Amino acid sequence: MRTELKSIKTRLFLIIIVFNSYFVSAQNNLIEDYNFETVSFDTIAGPVTTVPQPGMWYPYLTNQNQNVIYAGFDSLMNTKLIGIKTGLSSNPSWLCGLAFRTKAPESGVYRLGFYARIADMDSTASNAYLRVFIRIKDSKKDEVKLFARADLQNNYKDQFLTRGWAYYAIDFDLDKIYNTAGSQILQATNDDRSDFSVYFANISSVRAADIQLANVSLIKLTGDIITDGLFDNSSLKI
Repeated sequence: MRTELKSIKTRLFLIIIVFNSYFVSAQNNLIEDYNFETVSFDTIAGPVTTVPQPGMWYPYLTNQNQNVIYAGFDSLMNTKLIGIKTGLSSNPSWLCGLAFRTKAPESGVYRLGFYARIADMDSTASNAYLRVFIRIKDSKKDEVKLFARADLQNNYKDQFLTRGWAYYAIDFDLDKIYNTAGSQILQATNDDRSDFSVYFANISSVRAADIQLANVSLIKLTGDIITDGLFDNSSLKI
């Protein structure tokens, strides 16, 4: 009975994945390569500090002991994925990780959606998370400007994950910049929205984990619903 139930849940989850993939591709998704089709790297441990042209995924690692970032494939979901790994001896930085460079044609609240899971985790760790943020003009490393989250005064989200694939959503307000140093909300400009990078960072060596990511979207919200974190109706664990 358990095996049959698990099989049904697996099929339902795959249906959700396929539906969301078609839905995302049909929308005005600012993550053009939402399923990593054009990713050109296999495994990178750093250092790599080149910020490419817009429309591309890239690892940004300032030394070789922050993350190991790799490309892979999940046969269950039939999709490409990117993994971001840390070890107990790693020394990660929260401004480093996997990024996608893009731009927004207009202001507003945008929902960053993605599937993720903990593929492996050190036996001493009880959980693991990704730090998710949007950095303005990533090529200008002398200045750190991050878009604000829509639901509270902050500019990043530590998204805790499950061991099974699940869908997560975090809303960012591209009208606002949250200045961490001064705890201030600043008004964003069209120039800020013309060049920014969505970041996923695995920043905890204490929670040493291999975290995998798939099917990423950044779409403008047209309604009033602002959400954050795990979508319960899409969080079927395999």
